[in-house]
Amino acid sequence: MSKAYELGLYEKAMPGTLTWKERLEAAKAAGYDYVEISIDATEEKIARLNEEMSQTADDYVRLQELSQEQEKLETDLEQKMDRWVYLNDLAEQIENQK
Repeated sequence: MSKAYELGLYEKAMPGTLTWKERLEAAKAAGYDYVEISIDATEEKIARLNEEMSQTADDYVRLQELSQEQEKLETDLEQKMDRWVYLNDLAEQIENQK
């Protein structure tokens, strides 16, 4: 019988001392279908920064601050995306071990 829903666990609800493999295995053992990782909030922050940058084009100091913050967020997003790819591969490996 197929489930009518999937149940997920947010990554920050788990101890940071666990490896990702341990987190995924623990979530599966506890009956969760997936572990939700944080990526979307970073994309939203970048979009808000872009909007603010377009509105403050005449304030060089503020524009420079926003630009530095945007660069940091884009680097953070890239790292999160790399982590997502790694975790997706790891989850498939764990699933295939069964």
